[in-house]
Amino acid sequence: MIFRLIIKRLLSQKLFTALITAAISLAIAIFLTFTQSISEYKNSLSSVAEENILVAGGTQGHLKTIFNAIYFKNENLKTYKISDLDKLKDFGSVIPVFNKYSTLGKTIAGIKSDYFNLNNISFSKGATFVKIGQCVIGREVANEYGLKVGDDLISDADAAFDLSKAVPVKMKITGILNAKNAYVDQTVFTSLKTTWTIHGIGHEHKENEEATVELVDLTKEKLENFHFHGDEKDFPVTSAIIFTNDLKAKAEMQALALADKFPLQIINPRDTLDQINESISGVSKFFYFLFTLISIALAILLLVFFFQSSKIRAREKARYDALGIPGSFYFRLIIGEWIILFSISILLGVLISIALRPLMTQKILNILTS
Repeated sequence: MIFRLIIKRLLSQKLFTALITAAISLAIAIFLTFTQSISEYKNSLSSVAEENILVAGGTQGHLKTIFNAIYFKNENLKTYKISDLDKLKDFGSVIPVFNKYSTLGKTIAGIKSDYFNLNNISFSKGATFVKIGQCVIGREVANEYGLKVGDDLISDADAAFDLSKAVPVKMKITGILNAKNAYVDQTVFTSLKTTWTIHGIGHEHKENEEATVELVDLTKEKLENFHFHGDEKDFPVTSAIIFTNDLKAKAEMQALALADKFPLQIINPRDTLDQINESISGVSKFFYFLFTLISIALAILLLVFFFQSSKIRAREKARYDALGIPGSFYFRLIIGEWIILFSISILLGVLISIALRPLMTQKILNILTS
């Protein structure tokens, strides 16, 4: 009986119910979204930056280089020659990265297949690429688009008839990766030669003449007439990951980099990301301080609402008293209303935070790499 009375009371004051619920649920959603996004982002930064990894890149800044090489972010990237990596090979396994292009809105990372073993990434289905025009996809890419081994992907083309823009290339999926982290799971991996083909360096010849810029489908027959223009040493890459042989080799590389012995920047992603984490922790503390002040203000407003509604409902209590209904019933009615309001608000706050968390995490990434 009391539950039905509470529901009827709340429904009879729709504006009051909506305002209270919106205020509480939004406060909860903001707190949960920020906390979970920051925690998820910090964990992902720490998990990817292994102790023996260094990153090489041009003059585009430490963060841009790190996010390009490790997190495969492909915005506003400069390129340099793959021959610039030659001096790095004595210190460990060098994995060039070229990822200026995309498919289905997902980054295409041109990379050596050694990357998967060195980074402990396993396959749930299929195997790695071995030929031009083959690719491997992350778990989230497969799940989002329902893709499977044997399906085709076509790279996004900037302009099919503009030689200065990307050439659309059809890629055959040869493998699907096990879940690793948000960045690997949402990336399409292929060979450097495939991404160079998208870049317009690779061509198929037909009857002694260059084929027009159209969809490139690298079938077995077409591969026989396919070739690249220029010297491969001059072909572009956007960054590189160096899996150093040991910590001594890592320290030596960093020392030589400080003495400008390499043509590229050599960056320790762990140190840089630790600094970012410290900055994020500082921002978090400031956010929690502000949120505490806002929460106190909200609590005061709720108390005002509570006491004002109690005064307004004095007549209602008088009726209950006249009918001989105990005062405890009236107070249970009031408490029940607020319990239901808080319960609904908490549920809505959690649902809103779940919906907003991916967007918030991406916004943090964009801010840090802008």
